[in-house]
Amino acid sequence: MRVASRLVAAGFACVTLAAASFTALPPAQGQDGETRTAKADIDGDGEPDDVVLKEASANNQTLTFRLASGGSAEMTFEGDTSMPLQPPRPVDLNGDKQDEIVVAESVGANTLTLNVWAYDVTGTKIFPVTTTNGGRLRLFEGGGIAAVTGYGCLPLNPGSSGRDLIGVKALIDDPASDTATYTGTRTTYHVTPDGKARTVNRVNVTSVPRDDPALTTDPAACIPAQGQS
Repeated sequence: MRVASRLVAAGFACVTLAAASFTALPPAQGQDGETRTAKADIDGDGEPDDVVLKEASANNQTLTFRLASGGSAEMTFEGDTSMPLQPPRPVDLNGDKQDEIVVAESVGANTLTLNVWAYDVTGTKIFPVTTTNGGRLRLFEGGGIAAVTGYGCLPLNPGSSGRDLIGVKALIDDPASDTATYTGTRTTYHVTPDGKARTVNRVNVTSVPRDDPALTTDPAACIPAQGQS
């Protein structure tokens, strides 16, 4: 598709095409890097757990979950640490009351590339949320003048606690134009309990202003219910 080709060329890898396999890296030893923390119910027991994200090396990050009930899990993975480390973001992408964690994989001039991580209660391990083809789910935020990217959540049904994830990616049609319009996609995903982001709907968005509802997302709508005021 023409739009998808333009998005990939501009550095926005479409999540449904991100088929690279994920390989966990061994934890780095003896590294003193930046650390960011958050509270999230990552095992769904109703108690807040500690989430710690740390620079493991120049190109790696380590994510640690420390459970309120005892025990912990840790995962080291590739991630850009050249910029100030972004705090981990607790989210509940499907409304099941077991939180996921959004982590910045890379920080560009105007755009964050984000991954999502979850906790396997039965296997007591951290794993990446992936697309149905096995590639790591990537979300984007920002874009500057040249692009509009973002993510948010919407209820499955009015009054429902269930949620779907929304991802938007669009590029400016003509940078020289006095009236900027953007063309791209708005994709709806349902994240299953086993961490698969299944595409529910994808809408092509053509030549609309950046404040068009089709390009509007609200990441705060993905905050866990217990974290909303």
